[in-house]
Amino acid sequence: MITREGKQARDLAEARLARPVQDSLEAAVVLEAWVGEETPVALNIAPELVRVDATPPKHSHIASERVTGESFSTGLGLVLAVVLVATWAAPISASLGANVWNHALLLSLPVALSLEWMMLARYGDAESGLTFSASGAAFGLTSLLLVAATLSLIGLDGRIASAIVITWVCGAALVKIGHLPSYLLVLAASSGLLYAGAGVEPVIWCAATLSLAIVSVTLRSRTSELARSVVHFRVLGWGMIGAGLGLMLVTDDSIGWGFNGEAPALALIPSAVGSLWGAFYLSRVFWSTPNALTGVSYIRSDRVDIGGTTMRVLGGAVVRTLAASAGLSLLCILLGRWTSGTIAPTLFGAFAAFGLASMLVTLLVSIRRSQLAGAIVCTGLLIEMLLRHWTTDPVPGVLLLLASISVAALASVRIILLFSRPGRALATGLWI
Repeated sequence: MITREGKQARDLAEARLARPVQDSLEAAVVLEAWVGEETPVALNIAPELVRVDATPPKHSHIASERVTGESFSTGLGLVLAVVLVATWAAPISASLGANVWNHALLLSLPVALSLEWMMLARYGDAESGLTFSASGAAFGLTSLLLVAATLSLIGLDGRIASAIVITWVCGAALVKIGHLPSYLLVLAASSGLLYAGAGVEPVIWCAATLSLAIVSVTLRSRTSELARSVVHFRVLGWGMIGAGLGLMLVTDDSIGWGFNGEAPALALIPSAVGSLWGAFYLSRVFWSTPNALTGVSYIRSDRVDIGGTTMRVLGGAVVRTLAASAGLSLLCILLGRWTSGTIAPTLFGAFAAFGLASMLVTLLVSIRRSQLAGAIVCTGLLIEMLLRHWTTDPVPGVLLLLASISVAALASVRIILLFSRPGRALATGLWI
């Protein structure tokens, strides 16, 4: 017999959903996400919310949207950003010097990643990729220009970094809202002009300006006036996670971001492709888990199941990330003269580990474990800084390798603890 508290909770859940609760998992989601109950309480009283004649749960339309709109486009944007680094490195280094390019990347990587993560936190939408209001679009573009203007005050390195940040962030936005061809055209045209001997600063600032103009016109034609709640702490937290990942890349000064003989620009591509493949495969967890649990009792779904669908998807994503990174890295090593002599296995290993760590951190954020993800990234960055302080003349990439392995290990422990109980993972992470 349902208790008075259970009836009140059921009435509230049905009012929120505008229909009866379909099963205990959905009830737990409503209790935790909308009522504010703690996870253990929500899981305990969730069965009371389900009516005897409840219909089986229907498949969510969010699944396919998350696959194409989140994992694939974000990963593809990263690969394109890596291509940007790779194609601009040689002509800029030759024209302005390797040190200028090196310093520009050290400035731009953390800033661009931070802004991109903040953009996703503030304007990200599961169905359309990004959703802006007119005022939101203006605020976002103004903020980007203010950050770029601040970087430009540093000098030549800062001006190059400003152009990279604008192009990178605007490119990420174009990818998310479905304007990938425009971004590709800007990158191809700018690379062609640089290799043809055109002036570096005019070309890269034209690329940045053109990217900004395309984004501005596109957002003007697709802004939505639907009110979106702004959680400033969430936006700031995501920005700090992105900045932390960027700082992990630049803190290891054994990598070297110049070009002649020590540039890892092209060496980043294997890990970027591996992360893209792994993230694309991992996104299926959002629909394969509810499919696998359809008709399964609440008690049974909450049991530890290491070989279950959710854990198999996680394992498959990790294997694909590492396999693609290793295979393409080996190809780059064999073709070393086209990767500017960047053949150190530890360097490729570092980027592969970083790609895996980034994928797992992103997964933690997507299942509402942002604070934990931020703490793990900070831990990895601290480990890298301590290793840098204690180590002299390290092997290229070894500091990033160790820090990334630490981040991946810490993130995977929490994810495995959650995903090994598929019912709890669905109720407290995947459906919120």
